[in-house]
Amino acid sequence: MVRYKKLSKMNDINFFNISEEKMIDSVTVIMNTYKEKQSFLKQAIDSYLCQKDVNIQLIVSTIENDPSISFIKANYDSTKIEICISTFKEHPGKGVTGIYYQLNKATSMIKNDWFCYASSNDVALPGKLKKEIEMCKKNNKFVCYSDYNVTDINLKTMKKHKFPSFNYNLLLKGNFINDCAIIKTDILKKFLPFNDTYYNCGYWNLWLRIYSNLGNVFIHNPNPGFLYRHEKTSTHILRNKDKNKQLMYQNEKLKMIKNHIIKTQLTNISTKIKI
Repeated sequence: MVRYKKLSKMNDINFFNISEEKMIDSVTVIMNTYKEKQSFLKQAIDSYLCQKDVNIQLIVSTIENDPSISFIKANYDSTKIEICISTFKEHPGKGVTGIYYQLNKATSMIKNDWFCYASSNDVALPGKLKKEIEMCKKNNKFVCYSDYNVTDINLKTMKKHKFPSFNYNLLLKGNFINDCAIIKTDILKKFLPFNDTYYNCGYWNLWLRIYSNLGNVFIHNPNPGFLYRHEKTSTHILRNKDKNKQLMYQNEKLKMIKNHIIKTQLTNISTKIKI
């Protein structure tokens, strides 16, 4: 059973102070990959290494025997990129190692004050990380999620994807906080590990747990933060074409939401009894 640390009150967490504002912010980016096209992987890596006004710790998380490992070692200085290698793991009835299994191993390597997940075939736009951190500080929030542009494989914009401002009732219906949102590391660590029994809903589950403990600590950036490369082989596209995978995904969503609501109700009952 996965256990998470319980937080008490919002007052127990320190918000941002003036001295912190003057420092250069540090961000740990974990980029999951597995047998990615090398040209796409390079574009993704470079887009984060080129982020200005932040110190970057970039961790590429992959699976043993992935050709990406030798590609990174041959093309990048080891002082700029750390590699986290996970062993191959089967998810019964679901497929190979999922992103949350990889993330749980890589998150133990986080050193910086902020954390951001990255996809190995998407491209961060200039200033993404700095802008999201600034919005968190200005609004006393801990998580910032940005809109994005959907592109073709050559990064030509096809359409703009817009998210709503945070609303818990909307979040119960479906996840609109993208995985590439930035989050304060000390907050993230209070809710680790990711529940890797979920193949698709691990991040959605994380956002719901954060809200249940801390309330609305989310801020929406209406400007695009990254380019989402639309590929015919993308997981969600293939899933939508496979009825069995669609059914598996729907069952997982229902299970996750049901568990979340039950735990929330039990927590509220326990709180009322203590009072």
